[in-house]
Amino acid sequence: MKEATFKIEVGRLVCHNVREMIESEVFYGRKIRWREGKGILSRTFSIIGDADDVKAIAERLNYYAKTLDAV
Repeated sequence: MKEATFKIEVGRLVCHNVREMIESEVFYGRKIRWREGKGILSRTFSIIGDADDVKAIAERLNYYAKTLDAV
């Protein structure tokens, strides 16, 4: 199994949404581990695990970020 890493920094207002999204991916069987960094204005989420699973989550989070920018 090849492992990959993905990091994303998000503002405090969307931390809860990102956290819920990552937890739902774990619930559905993705083989990942993740960590939420501490911060006052933003937080960094680090995801590591199976390369295909990390890629799928990265694409989902990038799509979510694009939809926020479109609003």
